[in-house]
Parts: sequence; structure tokens; C-alpha cells
Amino acid sequence: MNLYGFQSFMYLAIGIAVLWIAAFLCWALYELAKILHQANVVLHETRDKIKKIEQALTSIKEHLGSVSQYASILASAGKAASSYFGNKKAKTKNKTLKEILEEED
Repeated sequence: MNLYGFQSFMYLAIGIAVLWIAAFLCWALYELAKILHQANVVLHETRDKIKKIEQALTSIKEHLGSVSQYASILASAGKAASSYFGNKKAKTKNKTLKEILEEED
């Protein structure tokens, strides 16, 4: 009988050990699932932020493109105005005040 009692005690100990191992594996699987879920959330947030940055850069690029078109028009207008006023100033440098006033009339 003594051997039977020892064998049943071993079965009980092995059963408890198997339960502890199963509980540990369930806990480890749960923690792994939480980590993977958090990684998934981080990836979605990162994708959203990258998409917003990309949209902002595209918007800035479009605005700078339109500004550069206007800037080139303004530059050519400024160049024309400076050449006009430069030529007018060069013509009036050698004239006297009396000659300039006579031309305006």
C-alpha cells in the first residue's frame, strides 16, 4: 500500500505541475497578445502621422509652386520697372531743370 500512496502522490504532484505550466503558458500567450496589440496600435498611429506629414508637405509644395509662379511674374515686372526708371533717369541726368519742365508740358 505504501507504494500505491507514493504513486498517487507523484500523480498529484505531476498534475499540479502541469496545471502551473499550462497557467504560465496562458499568461505568456496573453502578454504576447497584448504586446502585439500595442505594436499594431503604434503602427496605425505612425501611419496616420506619416500620412498627415505627407499631406502637409504636399500642400506646402503646391503653395510654394504657386508662390514661385507669382514671384517670377513679379520679378519680371520689377526688372521691367527698374529698366524703365533707369532709362528715364539716364535721359534726365544731362538735362537742366528747365528742359525737363518743358518736356512735361
